[in-house]
Amino acid sequence: MNPVNKLLVLSLLLLFFSSAYGQTSDKLKKEQQRLEKKITNTKSLLKKTKSSTAATLNTLKVIDNQIRFREELVNNYDNQVRTAEIRITEKNREIRNLSERIEKLKRQYKKLLLYAYKHRSNYGKMMFIFSASDYNEARKRSAYLEKIADLQKKQFNIIRQHQHLL
Repeated sequence: MNPVNKLLVLSLLLLFFSSAYGQTSDKLKKEQQRLEKKITNTKSLLKKTKSSTAATLNTLKVIDNQIRFREELVNNYDNQVRTAEIRITEKNREIRNLSERIEKLKRQYKKLLLYAYKHRSNYGKMMFIFSASDYNEARKRSAYLEKIADLQKKQFNIIRQHQHLL
């Protein structure tokens, strides 16, 4: 081959490789741009994920606080129920005591009425007063009979009050 042909072939080869290199370079630049876009998108997604993670952590803290407050509320309700149960027990004890007291007062009142019934005649009362040895003793006996009558009334009123309380 002659040197001119060689030069021509060499020029053609250079032209071919430079155009091939140009096409490869353009492809590489396009690939680089595409990868840079993907990296930028990935960075923005990472930022969004970080903010989303922070929001999720805040939401988790809020939910945790809400659970804690609800547990405290349940404990408060439990304490209220226990207090009410204690009050109910105390009231039942008071009712039992009042019932026993009423029964005792009724027995006493019954005895008092039986005594009054046995000694009910005015003649018996008068005989009791007039059988006194002197005037002061007669006054004391009369006061005694009045006290018994007052005691009967008071006993009856106490029984009614206790029944009303029950």
